[in-house]
Amino acid sequence: LYPELLENSLQYLGEKGVKYTEIFLNTFSEMTPEFIGKLREIRDAYGMKITALHPFTSGYEPYFLFQNYTRRVEDGFGLYKRFFNIAASLGAEHFILHGDRVGGVLSDSEYFERFARLAEAASFEGVVLTQENVNAYRSADPEFIRKMVDTLGNRAIFTFDVKQTIRAGYNPWEVYDAMRGHIAHIHLSDNVEGNDCVMPGKGSFPFQKLFRIALADGFDGTALIEVYNNAYRDPDDLIKALDLLKQQYNEVL
Repeated sequence: LYPELLENSLQYLGEKGVKYTEIFLNTFSEMTPEFIGKLREIRDAYGMKITALHPFTSGYEPYFLFQNYTRRVEDGFGLYKRFFNIAASLGAEHFILHGDRVGGVLSDSEYFERFARLAEAASFEGVVLTQENVNAYRSADPEFIRKMVDTLGNRAIFTFDVKQTIRAGYNPWEVYDAMRGHIAHIHLSDNVEGNDCVMPGKGSFPFQKLFRIALADGFDGTALIEVYNNAYRDPDDLIKALDLLKQQYNEVL
């Protein structure tokens, strides 16, 4: 719903009966206790569950968190500890990390150490840090994901994003398989030739196949629609897509 103000977007979803959503903070003024309290009021008024938090600083994570200038890294960790605290105060179980871009200065092992440290800081707040597969970031590559799992074991937790696999030029099932057993959160979208992000039901992605596999793998997180605002003409199209996915999900139960 961007660029609609966050509180208005949450209010709209609540009014439409949406019960599970992810919050994307968009600026520093949305990190104040007063603003977070407003979001909690809307959440509670509609009986909603905020399942995950996504920071507006994702594009700066290579600079703040995955560089070698130690003072800036420590400041970056301080910022993300604030994010983790906000996630906890909103009841969000998961936090979305983009991480480092391709060609970053850290070795893979140094990256994994940095991720593990962030994950420990998140866990202090009762929040699970998840690595999202993102185009042009190291996490887009299924080989990197496999190495992360091999290195960190159960500390390697992921958000699987369908459109990002397409955008990065990978087969979605190859990326899913690399994360298998370590997926806590899912971003759903559809795709057609020439457009890697359209509304669910407007393309050819087999959502029921994903639901069956995820359930068989013991997935117990939340799968949410995540599309950009150029994917629909009317916000109510989101609700129609949600109803479609609910129907497809119920058919595989």
